[in-house]
Amino acid sequence: MPKRGGAWFATNLAAFKKCCVNPRWITTWLQSEHLSLSKAREEYVKCKMNLLSTLPNLEVVERGLLREAISAKKRIIEQALRAELCKFRPVPEKDVFLAQLLVLRSRYKLLVLVGISGTGKTVWAKWVFGDEENVLEVNCASCPEPDLR
Repeated sequence: MPKRGGAWFATNLAAFKKCCVNPRWITTWLQSEHLSLSKAREEYVKCKMNLLSTLPNLEVVERGLLREAISAKKRIIEQALRAELCKFRPVPEKDVFLAQLLVLRSRYKLLVLVGISGTGKTVWAKWVFGDEENVLEVNCASCPEPDLR
């Protein structure tokens, strides 16, 4: 953490700039968002303590923050695309398939979507359930004959 201020005792001395701070303090400042990752890295290097554990930890934190930022952008894009999704035409097999799910059973019939690539099979399946987390997508593109037992 950059040192500011001075020691005021019978004189005015500048703060001792080369004095290292405790690495735990750097971690606390980083956690409370008072330090950036780059500045925390500089301060850890100045401390010259536990660099083998602290610097890799900073890299993990940096990757985690990047992953969170990408996920947030992805959610925004997915919501925008979902808003632009047009309605599909009614398919009678859809209603029959969804009706069987209303009864608790040990096994259900499968609904297999067949068609050439890019026709919207996956988008339609996710649209049927309203939430893509409820859809199990099995990619059989490389299977000559999928085993659906």
